[in-house]
Amino acid sequence: MITYIGFLMVAFFQGCDPVALKDVQTIDQLTILLANRIFEGIPGLPGLFLATIFSATLSTASSGINSLTAVLWEDFIKDSTFGKNLTNNQTSVLMKLISVG
Repeated sequence: MITYIGFLMVAFFQGCDPVALKDVQTIDQLTILLANRIFEGIPGLPGLFLATIFSATLSTASSGINSLTAVLWEDFIKDSTFGKNLTNNQTSVLMKLISVG
């Protein structure tokens, strides 16, 4: 999705530089400018577009954290002396603490 948005920005802003024209202050703001220009006149759609991007980012981050927690449990804690004595509820709490910490 990020690559698609990048290609879309290159095509949309071809021949003009929004940073040089002072439409934005930094290149980090180009995605927001693109959403505002494409969805101009449609209330709420730029916000929905940006919310979708943030949602995808948070989903990817949480998947990575969950995977890391599962690997730590399976490879390091489960077969240790500490891990063998844990009940299912204690294991669940421990994995949640690892995810947060």
